Amino acid sequence: MGAQITDRKNTYCRIKIMQKHGMKMNIVNKSNSFESFEEAFYKVPEFAKRLQVNVPITLEEDGTFSFFGEGQEVYEYQMKDEDLGWGR
Repeated sequence: MGAQITDRKNTYCRIKIMQKHGMKMNIVNKSNSFESFEEAFYKVPEFAKRLQVNVPITLEEDGTFSFFGEGQEVYEYQMKDEDLGWGR
């Protein structure tokens, strides 16, 4: 449980840093909105690998699924340590 909180804080910090430096963020927009859970589940590994963080998939009020959305979390993709580059 503590690791999840730390991961989310790290994700939030990375997003804020990227926004502060003017980098375009696609995390909160509709480009990461999916009609089905299967579609989101298929695309989450590459998305998580690019950000180097665990990625929650949420069910939104409109029935779509999102990464880091505002709806109820239905799944969290866990990055493997080797994908994060730890232990090298």
